[in-house]
Amino acid sequence: MCGYGQISTVDRIQPDKLNLGRVGNCCDNFRFDDTLLNCVLDAAENNRDRIRVKSLLAGNQPSINVGIVTYATSDISNYAVHSFLVNEAFAEHNHYKFWYLNESGPMYDNNDARWNKIKILLDALDPIHGWGNNLDYLMWVDADMIFLDMSMRIEQIAAAFPYAHMIVSAEHTGSTTLINSGSILVKNSKWTRQFLHDWWNFADRKYYSDQEQFDMLYNKYKSYNNYDRNIVILRPDGINSDPPAMTMQRSYNQMLHLMGEHDQYRVKVFSSGFHEICRHYHANTSFSRLAQQLTITRDNLLRWTIEEYSKEYEHLVYEYSTNALNGENTLNKSRKLSNSAHHYAHALMYTQTEYNMNKSNEIRLRVFELLKANVENRRNLSVNLYSNKIEPDWPEHLKIVAEAGQNVCSMGVYSDKIRCTNEVMAILQEIISVCHMEQRDAVMLMISHMNREIGMIELSEQNYTEALVNSESDLVISRKISLKFGSHVLITPLSLVANVHAMFNNYQKAYKLYDEAVELIENYAGQYHHSLRQPLINYAIALVTNKEYGKAKPILERVLALNKETYDSAIEIKAQEYLLQVQNQN
Repeated sequence: MCGYGQISTVDRIQPDKLNLGRVGNCCDNFRFDDTLLNCVLDAAENNRDRIRVKSLLAGNQPSINVGIVTYATSDISNYAVHSFLVNEAFAEHNHYKFWYLNESGPMYDNNDARWNKIKILLDALDPIHGWGNNLDYLMWVDADMIFLDMSMRIEQIAAAFPYAHMIVSAEHTGSTTLINSGSILVKNSKWTRQFLHDWWNFADRKYYSDQEQFDMLYNKYKSYNNYDRNIVILRPDGINSDPPAMTMQRSYNQMLHLMGEHDQYRVKVFSSGFHEICRHYHANTSFSRLAQQLTITRDNLLRWTIEEYSKEYEHLVYEYSTNALNGENTLNKSRKLSNSAHHYAHALMYTQTEYNMNKSNEIRLRVFELLKANVENRRNLSVNLYSNKIEPDWPEHLKIVAEAGQNVCSMGVYSDKIRCTNEVMAILQEIISVCHMEQRDAVMLMISHMNREIGMIELSEQNYTEALVNSESDLVISRKISLKFGSHVLITPLSLVANVHAMFNNYQKAYKLYDEAVELIENYAGQYHHSLRQPLINYAIALVTNKEYGKAKPILERVLALNKETYDSAIEIKAQEYLLQVQNQN
């Protein structure tokens, strides 16, 4: 077992009976969103009053005061009301205060609503005027996140790290940002307030997301301001999700974050969770135990993904195809189609059936071609070559095409792949020429990713010299950008360059790079994360090839242990094959 107190890698048992307050009454209004919203707001207010009275009656007895806060605008209330209901049930059962805020209060950042969480936390903990200034700990959760484990105790997570002022989860391995800010647990302290203030003011929020700005601040000052001690970064699924949940969720995961998913899918998932709470509430008996993860298992998430996104994709692609002829699709329409196709195609590919895998590739190729057509037909509307004026959304239009292209450049024969990478590289170079200077580092990361893709294509064709040139270009760019955003961006490029050096029998160089990649994954995602398997098995293969069997054996055994948690048949077969070679040498 690994983990921190409440956070473990073993299945946890739901409580025999939920201790609910007024949120149980909301089960009778399940079909009416407006009524549900009013119901959960009333339940939350009543619960806060109940806890306040209980605290007053307790007098000077020691206690930990915990609050949870979230925020949603009216345009996402269709799914947010269901996540609020689940989270209010969690709060009532555990005697936590829960606040739901909306746009009727201050809108701190009109450009990007994700930024509001930082100012909400900062204002809540204001020692004089803050509505949460009597709390010991306050936990932020995004509106697309719910608690799956009703027995999870926030104060025990905090108690495991008494020196920490902030606890967050790392982003998934391979992400360009260090943390996922979907959930943030903060201590009510002077240090926390200063960090939140610095996070809010560090750079221009117009050009950086809250997570990007966190990385910049953390990376610049972590050695000077004790950031690496006062901020605890858990593994990706510690108090968050390792995305996508439909393929990565484990039976022991305690929270679900549907980041980047579409509204109807979120409605389906979150309402299913509250249905289960209501079923248990009405049963009113310990024999009707609450289902593990509120029935929101990985298998169900995958099934619901295919069901919901198949319908949405067919509708979106039909409308988009017509409008693309004249470049009439807006940025929002392009983004929605691209995201819908990505989720649907990813789910189909995961089923591992030949039919679904072929269909997945067809969807990705079709959407890439449609996005390209829309951009080319929209070009005259967006770029005025004579006046040198560019539509503000034009770089984002191009970025969506480039992202879609990155998903198809591994398809087809060698010539198809190279043609695709050339197309995407040309788009990225155009983005560099038209985007704001503050956004160029993000585009350079995309360029480094394409160098990586070309390196892997050349490696698969045994063009080792070209593979090394492109993979090292990726690493050079990534090392430069890591100075600003953090060393987590180096994990994948380090592994690829190590693989190529091993192909050239440059084993000492390869070992050094493998060691660096593994250490970074362990630091950011933990010693038991599934992403360790690939660099470790490649490391072991290089050792076996170089006849260093003694060093290879423990690494292969570690790969097999990691593979038990998240099984991959290809990795299992390869690890067993090389372990047998090692054993035959002894």
